[in-house]
Amino acid sequence: IALIALVLGYLYLPKEKADISQSFDWVGFIYLGVSIVLLLGTLSQIHHLEDLYQPVYWLLLTIAGLTFWQFLTSQKRQTSPLIEPALFSTQGFRFSLIICVVQTVGLFIGMLLIPLWIQHSLKLSPLWTGFALMSSALVTGLCSQPAGKYLDRYGAAKIMSLGIVITALSFALLAWAPVQNVWFIIFCMLLHGLGMGLSYMPSTTAGLNSLRQQQQHLVTQAAALNNLFRRLFAAVAVVLAALYLQLRQDIFQTSVHTHTDSFRATQEIFIFCTVLILCALPYAWRFPDQHKTNELNK
Repeated sequence: IALIALVLGYLYLPKEKADISQSFDWVGFIYLGVSIVLLLGTLSQIHHLEDLYQPVYWLLLTIAGLTFWQFLTSQKRQTSPLIEPALFSTQGFRFSLIICVVQTVGLFIGMLLIPLWIQHSLKLSPLWTGFALMSSALVTGLCSQPAGKYLDRYGAAKIMSLGIVITALSFALLAWAPVQNVWFIIFCMLLHGLGMGLSYMPSTTAGLNSLRQQQQHLVTQAAALNNLFRRLFAAVAVVLAALYLQLRQDIFQTSVHTHTDSFRATQEIFIFCTVLILCALPYAWRFPDQHKTNELNK
């Protein structure tokens, strides 16, 4: 798949001349690379609550935080920084970044919980897990083109707000879903795919479009920064969700209703996802109207 994407990108992506006068920010790249590797590498080794009592993990996380702080301070001194601080001065991009991060966190937590729920709690085949996840992804893909048309017609605020509400509804329904009903889970995943299709891609597109004409050279950095933030926050959220499940499982081992109590822990995480998604709703409401922005630029 990666090779096919490489060939298609080479054939169809527009060829642009490189700006050879711009130097590469090696200092910022090293700081950022070290901090990301330390953060994700350390989080990948934390499997149980007992691991949090290991001083070496806290030491590595502290070094990751310090190197990231050095990265931020170095960006202010560089003439050609790896990430332009001017990106965060654009309200539309900031809001789209928040919405994308929140939606990605919910997506990855769902990808963690749905397989555990279907295969461990319901004792069903992994094919059911694939069917549930595929249904969500399929609906998201089918919504991409209509969402783009509605984005141009009605503006970003309305379409993204609707998508966020539908996504929050899907998590709320999962939180109160019947334990033994896999079809209800699939229905919720279909709703989740619809909400993602109406809010996730439109928010990314609208955020990049909000960059003013004199900031078009920052589009590449903005897209990379969007991807970076989504992956980092999603990785941290998955680790925290897994640790929470482990904590609740240790508590429930002494209960006579272990199966029901374990399902309750999953419900609690879905409730958290519902609240988290709704926290992004005000940013969608306040998203700048692209039509007005274009008129001002003209």
